[in-house]
Order: sequence, then C-alpha cells, then structure tokens
Amino acid sequence: DVPRARALRVHALAGKTLDGRLDDAQYWPEVRTLPLRDLKTGKSPSRELGTWARIFRDQDALYFGVYCSEPDMGFLTSDTTRGAQSNSRSEDFVEILLETTSHSYYRIRVCPNGDVEEADMGDGREEPRWRSGADVAVHLGADHWSVELRLPLAGEGAREEAPLFGVDGRMPSEAFLWYFNIGRQRVRDGTVERLAYATTGTSEFAVPRRFAQLWAK
Repeated sequence: DVPRARALRVHALAGKTLDGRLDDAQYWPEVRTLPLRDLKTGKSPSRELGTWARIFRDQDALYFGVYCSEPDMGFLTSDTTRGAQSNSRSEDFVEILLETTSHSYYRIRVCPNGDVEEADMGDGREEPRWRSGADVAVHLGADHWSVELRLPLAGEGAREEAPLFGVDGRMPSEAFLWYFNIGRQRVRDGTVERLAYATTGTSEFAVPRRFAQLWAK
C-alpha cells in the first residue's frame, strides 16, 4: 500500500512578485520542500527528473512553487489553451488539486508555455468555466522549468454568490484543514510519466481520499 503523504503546515511570508523562478532567497528556500514521487509506486524519480514543490501564504492568498528538472527542454509539450479542454495524456503540465474547508475539489493545471486549464470538480462533475483568479508565471531554464502561482482565497460561502469564480474557503488552519495534491506529468515518445506529492497507487492524481492535509501556521 502506498503511504499517505505527510501533512503540511504552511508558514506565513510577505507576498512576492511572480516571475516563475524559485531562487528568491527571501521566499522559497525558507519553506519546506515537498518531493514528488512516482504516482503509482511512491518511488523517487531519477535525479534528472527530480521534481519538488513549496507552499507559503500571505494574508489572503496561498503561493505554490513547482520545480521540474528536465533533461530534454526542447521536447516539452503543450496542447492546451486557456479556457479549453485538452488531451491530458499528450502534454507536459503541473497540476494543483485543492479541497478547501467548504468545497471539494478544484483543479488548476499549468503547462510549460504558461497556458492554464482550470475546473471546479465538485458535485461529481467537471465545470471548465470556473476560474480561480490565480496569477501564474512560468520560467524555462536550461535544464528545468518552474511554476509560481498565487491563489487568492474568496472566503467561505463565496461560491454561493459567484459559483464560477474564486476559491470558496477560509484560510486553512489546524482546526479547519484543507486537503491537496500537487502533480507533474511528463510525456516523451508516447510514454506518460506522472509524479505527485500525495501518491495514489493509481494512474490518477485526483484521488481525494489520498490527498495530504494542509494548514496554515
């Protein structure tokens, strides 16, 4: 059985300007690194495919950073466009899945070219018209690509007034937990590789019962 991912306590830091890079010593190195492992087996990837994530918060938003080592930068694939549904098995992307204090769950997918696909996955259906309001930046390096994402929180009950916009939920706390997963998909020569923080023992990132806990300090 694949072990459950460790719970994560998010530390508070001042907000930052997004540029897609995760080398700002004032921010990312100060928070815990979350290694991503093979989605099915839980095994660590090779060093050349090392992938990790970090999360922190400010007063009213969560920040996500995802770093993807990549030996073949010239072969990154991106098929999606903002607001359109893609062939999810033919592109490289990172994916953030969030179950908040009041809603389960949201999906945000970011491709190397900066395109974003979002959906509200609640109520047993997919709503692709939903928009998180997130700011996203992608950086392409010589041997990696990385994503920064600032996700504002709309507050608990916000979905009733604006069901297609914003993340419904209060800031996570030890008393009011969120649950999450962060995944990476890599496609080369028709082979799909998937890594995740909360490994599921399946080929899918979205297994809510396997999501890791998230709360803010």
